[in-house]
Amino acid sequence: MLMRDPRPTLEAPDDDLYLWLEDIDGERSLAWVETQNAATLARFGGARFAADRDTLAAIFDRPDNIPLIARRGTRVFNFWKDASHPRGLWRATTLDSYRSEQPEWDILLDLDALAAREDEDWTWSGASTLPGTHDRAMLMLSRGGADAVVLREFDLPSHGFVFGGFALPEAKGGAAWLDRDALLLSSALGEGMATQSGYARAVRLWRRGTDPLVAPVIFETDPDHMAVWAEVDREATEERLEFVEHGSAFSMQSSQSVTRPAPRLGSISRLMPGCNGIAVGSPSGDEPRGQSAARPIRRTPSWAFRLRPFLVETVTSPNCSSRPSGARCRDSFGAAAGSSCRSSTI
Repeated sequence: MLMRDPRPTLEAPDDDLYLWLEDIDGERSLAWVETQNAATLARFGGARFAADRDTLAAIFDRPDNIPLIARRGTRVFNFWKDASHPRGLWRATTLDSYRSEQPEWDILLDLDALAAREDEDWTWSGASTLPGTHDRAMLMLSRGGADAVVLREFDLPSHGFVFGGFALPEAKGGAAWLDRDALLLSSALGEGMATQSGYARAVRLWRRGTDPLVAPVIFETDPDHMAVWAEVDREATEERLEFVEHGSAFSMQSSQSVTRPAPRLGSISRLMPGCNGIAVGSPSGDEPRGQSAARPIRRTPSWAFRLRPFLVETVTSPNCSSRPSGARCRDSFGAAAGSSCRSSTI
């Protein structure tokens, strides 16, 4: 009887026969992939496979497929692929036009044309439009479908990229609009900015015209956690910054938002590893441990371009410990505020 090699084990995780596959672009790794592909096609390929492939391709390329849309402002947006546009078209129309038999689409970006013009293997990873006006967008373009993306600012009225606008080289992560001239950057780009999983370990405040590599860090986690990112909740009565941390890929739990009255001066939120929650501490330290609240954030000189305060959204989970650990927040000048974050305000 053939015995299975038990490696790797919990006691010796690096004693792995296939550790060399971590070099995903190495010659040996690519040759191994080709061998596995050939074995799969030899077993499951053939006339039936080809017929199924061609049938599915014809279904996906039908011109009468219903376009999936997302409404942003006064228009609806769709990313469309067919046989003539295998990489895809990013387009928009009005809701009334979409409901008609022949919608009049405004083609914002032809990704096939862009890939040919720039000699790049671009695939679409999404777009985030500027809330309110929706005349600008941060596009996420991936080379060959990789997790890492290139971020580029796009001007919708002119159907082109913004000269001298926000642009970030290839890295895992993304960005959320804070306002027209500032982004909440969650990217692995830069020394010490990646977790061991290769994703962003910090959220940075990136202002227009500045170097993202020196943008101040306003939230971070430990390198052995999976990732962090940030969003701006504009649906609430007052805008809220939301910082989200993944402790690991296998520890996500359901959570709920809780808002309670709080003093005027509050601290940046932080998350409880493994339970996707946020714990907020009072700057004076007089708040009972485990109590959650949504707090206004005091503006400092480096945030002077903001004309209104923000609230931090508190998220808790019934399965979480009330004692947070791991994540750290920083003040707006980038100084570490310590693991409890009780003195960090912006």
